Amino acid sequence: MDILALEAKSQNGAEAEKKPTPKPKPKAPKKAKRIVYFEVEILDCKTKEKLLLLDKVEPTATVLDIKSLFHKSYPKWYPARQSLRLDPKAKCLRDEEVLQTLPVGTTASFYFSDLGPQLTWGTVRPHKYTQCF
Repeated sequence: MDILALEAKSQNGAEAEKKPTPKPKPKAPKKAKRIVYFEVEILDCKTKEKLLLLDKVEPTATVLDIKSLFHKSYPKWYPARQSLRLDPKAKCLRDEEVLQTLPVGTTASFYFSDLGPQLTWGTVRPHKYTQCF
């Protein structure tokens, strides 16, 4: 029994004498790319009055993202009701368009117009006297 105890001691002692493997040095963090944020100004289409100024908008933001930010300041104008344009008489921008791909500098001016309440097709019912095919 003494021999077994000595063997167990020597095995534990050998494990304690082993040196831990050196940990690899952590890599230096990569330098973050400098992101140029946009400043978005939203003006009324008719009066040219400044409605909202959004500071530090990411360049990858879509028109829908900008509409959502505008909705936070003006809850009565939900995104489906908004029309944003680059020029008061230009066509409205699609929701999928990305801010950095638009022909604007770091300060973008959008013109807002209200499209009115938007209804779904499920809400619109045919009149009882019209014939449905």
